[in-house]
Amino acid sequence: MTTYQYQTQGPSRPSPRPYEENHQYLSHPGWFFLMRFNKAGIHIVKDALQRRNETIRSDGGQVLGIAQSHSIKVVQGGEGWVTHGRMVNKGSSWYVQNSPEQLETDMCVLVMWFHSVQKGLEWIVGDVYFKQVDFPHPYGMDIIALPVYEMPDQRSRTLVLTEYPRIDNPDQFRDAFARPSEQLMRSSKVQAYPQFIRAMTVPPTSPEDRVSRHVRGYWLKRNSIVSAHMFSSFDTALDYFYRNEEARRLRQVEETLSYPTTIIMDLADRVFGR
Repeated sequence: MTTYQYQTQGPSRPSPRPYEENHQYLSHPGWFFLMRFNKAGIHIVKDALQRRNETIRSDGGQVLGIAQSHSIKVVQGGEGWVTHGRMVNKGSSWYVQNSPEQLETDMCVLVMWFHSVQKGLEWIVGDVYFKQVDFPHPYGMDIIALPVYEMPDQRSRTLVLTEYPRIDNPDQFRDAFARPSEQLMRSSKVQAYPQFIRAMTVPPTSPEDRVSRHVRGYWLKRNSIVSAHMFSSFDTALDYFYRNEEARRLRQVEETLSYPTTIIMDLADRVFGR
């Protein structure tokens, strides 16, 4: 099967460290490390991050936030995610609300940033907590690393991640969906930061290869294409997926050519109270 490989071009100028002012400029915007774990381990993870904050920063990293389970919505597909409808009380009884906008999961996602994949990997294998394969005990976590081609601004705190395990017509997918979607997201009406990222289909030939990495667990399939878009808010992302007519038309094209799983994650938990 031919694997579609499309990505946005990198920025024309160096980009700053995310969400900080007056910091060093970098030759490229770095890497996002996404760590998915059961919500029962949230306090364990947050305690470890607070204890290790100085080490994270000294190793060139930054915690962008945690999307807790109530701030994650599965809006397409759902393969690899355990989902359920939200429990709603009406009068004296409860029922499960199965609206797509209400589909929830028991997972949380921590997002960290490092200026290089090597630094991020070194930090994970060297940290007293995160190097443990069953951390947070006893649940463990799935970890993926995604190269960033354009750094969002400080207002963007909602990450929309889509995995495409299969694309039937790569050229048509690119021309009829990917490129028009990118233009729409960059428009003044949406103002998102779209980026298509090539997932790892074979082991990288160089540590510098800017393809997504499986660090731990089984989150992404090895032949997947991944898109990671940043929106200014959770509501803005939901508006784009459910109320923007052009986006809905493009999604119909997308779903005829591929089999996407899309997750909206609001990184509302800043961990350190920022």
